[in-house]
Amino acid sequence: MVQVGLDYTLFIQILQFFIIVFLVNIFIVKPLYSTMIRRNDKVAYLLERAKAAGEAVEAKKTEYEAKLAAVRQEIYEYQNTLRADAAHKAADITERAKSAAAGDIDKAVKDIEREITRARDKLKNDLKALSEQIVLAVLK
Repeated sequence: MVQVGLDYTLFIQILQFFIIVFLVNIFIVKPLYSTMIRRNDKVAYLLERAKAAGEAVEAKKTEYEAKLAAVRQEIYEYQNTLRADAAHKAADITERAKSAAAGDIDKAVKDIEREITRARDKLKNDLKALSEQIVLAVLK
């Protein structure tokens, strides 16, 4: 059987182990841990900034949509105003055209009545002249 002796080399190995653990802790674990902490802090900061930027984008988007809705409403009102003005102008033009047509019709009716009166007067005069010629022809 193998016998294990407890001599001074075991204490040296234990001492070496603790020195190695201490050095690994100082040169590897602590720098790695601090690097991870800084990275986590930076990631948290960047996430916070990204969240703030997202909220700013949403706010701008909401503002843009509100302004767009206001502009669309203004355009709608302007179009309605233009339509109302056009309808009013069309009604005015139609009314003037009706008035002008009524005036032209009245003038034409008066002209026709004058022509009828002239034609009657001429027919009366022609009828008198013809009657006189007939009476003269009969009396002769």
